[in-house]
Amino acid sequence: MTTLKTRLQDDLTAAIKARDELRSSTLRLTITAITKEEAAGDSVRELSDAEMEKTIAREAKKRREAAEAFAEGGRSRRSGSARRAWCSPSTCPSSSPTTS
Repeated sequence: MTTLKTRLQDDLTAAIKARDELRSSTLRLTITAITKEEAAGDSVRELSDAEMEKTIAREAKKRREAAEAFAEGGRSRRSGSARRAWCSPSTCPSSSPTTS
C-alpha cells in the first residue's frame, strides 16, 4: 500500500474516533474512488501517489460541479454540503458574490 493511501486510511480512523462525520464521509468517498480506480481495467493494480492525486482531483472536480449545479438549481442547502465535503478554502472559489 502506498504512503498516501495509508495516510488517508489513518485519517479516516482518526475522524471516526473523533466522530467527525463530514471528514469521515469525505475520506470514505476518497478511499472508495481510489479503490474503484485500482480495480478498473483488466486487472487489479496499486496506484502510485501521483495517480491517486489525479483521482482525488477528478473526484473533487465532480463534486464542485455538482455543488455549482445545485446552486444554480436553487438547492443551496445541498450545494453547501457538496462544497464542504470536497473543497478547501484554497481549492474552491468563495461562495460570496464577486464584482467583475
